[in-house]
Amino acid sequence: VSNMMSPKAPTSGRHGAELRGLPRFVDPSPISACVLPGSPSSPRRPRYDRPVSSANLVLRPYSAADFEGTVTMWREVSVATYTFLQLHTFEEDRAYFRDTIVPGNELTVAERGGRIVGYLAQQGPLIDRLYVAVAAQRTGVGTALLNYARGASPAFLRLFTHQKNHGARAFYEARGFRVHKLGISPPPESEPDVEYHWRPA
Repeated sequence: VSNMMSPKAPTSGRHGAELRGLPRFVDPSPISACVLPGSPSSPRRPRYDRPVSSANLVLRPYSAADFEGTVTMWREVSVATYTFLQLHTFEEDRAYFRDTIVPGNELTVAERGGRIVGYLAQQGPLIDRLYVAVAAQRTGVGTALLNYARGASPAFLRLFTHQKNHGARAFYEARGFRVHKLGISPPPESEPDVEYHWRPA
């Protein structure tokens, strides 16, 4: 939904928090209704010395061993979703993830059955990136990662996404995010974007 701050960000400009390819919001998974540590109804942030798990989904800190699985998943989602953008090469995406996303964010991965099915990149109240594997969309992964982000910044969250990313926009709006302003992403992408804000009700 939002990658926001990087004018040269591969694949998605500044929009890395995008849940791509969702024609509308549908999330019937039981995990979407569960309370994970760090969600709005829990004042404590999930501890980083142990994974957060529910059913067969585990949220845990990113490690170097997750690089290939995370970048491959990110690339597959981007190709499936960003049909309106000129994508960078896979090697450029790999370099950008390694050199910019990893050192610039606190990263959390979602794992199911030993496979990376999503990741969250967060900078304080900014959701820089939130991606869910195509096959795992509408199964509660995005909701779990978003709850985790709320636990890390319970008073306020912000993110950017493309105006054309209707699936991501529906996802966030269904979870209490409101449009703050419309704009244009940084060049060379220069695509219409939208900034969303969230505060607890």
